[in-house]
Amino acid sequence: MPPLKDKLVNNVTEDDLLKDKMFGHSSANENESQHSQLMYTKAEVDAAIAAAIKANLSQMFNHENYKYTTPPFDIRKFHDHERLSSNKNFKLWKTMVQVDLRALMLLPFIEEENGGDIEVTEERRCMLKAQTMQYLRSSVSRNISATLQNVSSLCVAFSSLLKLYGSNKTQDDVELYSRTERLHFKPGYDPARFVSDFNLLVTEYKEQEVQFSENFLRSMFLSKITSIRDPSSPYFAWYHTITSLPKK
Repeated sequence: MPPLKDKLVNNVTEDDLLKDKMFGHSSANENESQHSQLMYTKAEVDAAIAAAIKANLSQMFNHENYKYTTPPFDIRKFHDHERLSSNKNFKLWKTMVQVDLRALMLLPFIEEENGGDIEVTEERRCMLKAQTMQYLRSSVSRNISATLQNVSSLCVAFSSLLKLYGSNKTQDDVELYSRTERLHFKPGYDPARFVSDFNLLVTEYKEQEVQFSENFLRSMFLSKITSIRDPSSPYFAWYHTITSLPKK
């Protein structure tokens, strides 16, 4: 009798085997010895199925056949406002680069030297590094791209961009203050959005280690409501009620 595992590997299903066991061959002319060869116990069926599954899984996940696969490399077209040009758009640029390189499975090459411990041939590693550098240079302005021309290490290139454009505390403070000046609540403005925007500003000030007293924050919040001290303003009555409350 042929091994049951060979029958399974050759696409003989468990249902076929059980039918054979229950009903035998439909032809009445076949002799009893041929019929007995098709009789398998449940333990034999289970063992054969397990062996076939193990063999197929072993072939599918054989470590020798594993390769670090990446999707087709294609650099999308960058708009001018997306390209890194100064500290002003650094945060948006950094987020864009991380998302794009993660989608291309190239992010390890800017996080660790030579891509860390990914398992590829040296020839393929060099190709992936070149693709990452090509993307990096395409995502920045022409002037910044020229500074990366002779940089061989991707980690060094990305780190230098972080230092030059990502850590300017003075510019961050000025930008935060400018956003604070622009925030005003006017008739028709969504109150929930206004409160959310105001709280976001306060959170960012705290991240910059700028602390405000509760009284100052209350005054700043009220001052952002346009014409709140004008008697004709719809918010004047509310403002008058708040300012008339006894001090704690």
